[in-house]
Amino acid sequence: MKKELDSIRNNNTLELTNLPPDHKTIGLKWVFKLKRDSEGNILKHKERLVAKGYVQKLGVDFEETFARVAKLDTVRLIFVITAHQERYNRGKACDLCEEGVETVRNGGLQHEKVSNKSKVISYNLSALLIFGDSLLDNRNNNYINNLLKTNFKPYPTGRFTNGLLTADIIARYVGIKDFLPPYLDPSLSIEDLMTGVTFASAGTGFDPLTSTITNVIPMSKQLEYFKEYQKKLEEAIGKKRTRDLIEKALYIFGAGTYDFIHNYFSLPIRRPSTYTVSSYTNLLLKNVQQFIEVLMEQGARRIGVMGMPPIGCMPLAITAHSKNPLLERDCVDYMNTVASKYYNERLQLLLKQMQMKFADSHVKFVYLDIYGPLSDIITPSNNYTMCPHLLF
Repeated sequence: MKKELDSIRNNNTLELTNLPPDHKTIGLKWVFKLKRDSEGNILKHKERLVAKGYVQKLGVDFEETFARVAKLDTVRLIFVITAHQERYNRGKACDLCEEGVETVRNGGLQHEKVSNKSKVISYNLSALLIFGDSLLDNRNNNYINNLLKTNFKPYPTGRFTNGLLTADIIARYVGIKDFLPPYLDPSLSIEDLMTGVTFASAGTGFDPLTSTITNVIPMSKQLEYFKEYQKKLEEAIGKKRTRDLIEKALYIFGAGTYDFIHNYFSLPIRRPSTYTVSSYTNLLLKNVQQFIEVLMEQGARRIGVMGMPPIGCMPLAITAHSKNPLLERDCVDYMNTVASKYYNERLQLLLKQMQMKFADSHVKFVYLDIYGPLSDIITPSNNYTMCPHLLF
């Protein structure tokens, strides 16, 4: 307890002040927890001085954290995405290192590859496993019968971009590989599988109807592919090594954009008599929770969940909902509100609840904010020069 108090004082995270008029104090309490290793042995006795959150009110200060601590993983990811986007706007590839780069080619995509001279940060990760939609799909749709493919201009790389996708950037940053291949690529070797793949499919969503509309890979099918993936590894390297690999892997998934863009706001099936925006959001988050629980059952221990981007700035949203699609190309504010206030805020609350529920299961959940950095990039008042119609 003394170490915790000393840490608070040394980091200046506590400031003594007078209580403002007509305000009540929020009490504090000590929380004690045992930190264990992978075999259950006690490594450390931990303690935290936290606010008693039950006196906070939803809509007033419920979301406020009075001992605010930034998650370094989230901060690093934001820096990576921002740095990549800034370099891309200047016409440069993102090398994510200070020196020692070489130009290589993969699938027609020229990029910067981190050489042995660069500094590599060890995250003790065995593999990177990705699920979701077009933000994370590195060509899986090219191997199925659908219209949302990336085998034509301006997407010669097979990705939904002419550069790197989020999955590639993360894979590079944690030092696993330069590109994260699609699981459905028949040319993948066991070595490719062992360091990670993406199961993502552009056009999919957490609502099963969304993938049916676009004839792409549902999130449930991506989980089936993940189970199939494990069987392939077990046959090649054995059950024990496979189990260790699965437990030490990093899992990231994200979807929801197409649920609103292609489904809820475009078709009358889900709205408004059946679902309001609020109830439809709850439907999606219920499926998010089920998805996480299946991952945990399969052995996942480090899970990052991406929030929704500013969907009101997507070209399709602007064209469909602008009064003058040719001349008025501003973002659709109410759709961005759906993404940030309805979906993202509730997703963060869900992950906090699940972290508390599974506190003793050695599972770590991290919310990955992509709305904030992308919104900053397209805001005219900042230092970026990107236009909204170029965001997606």
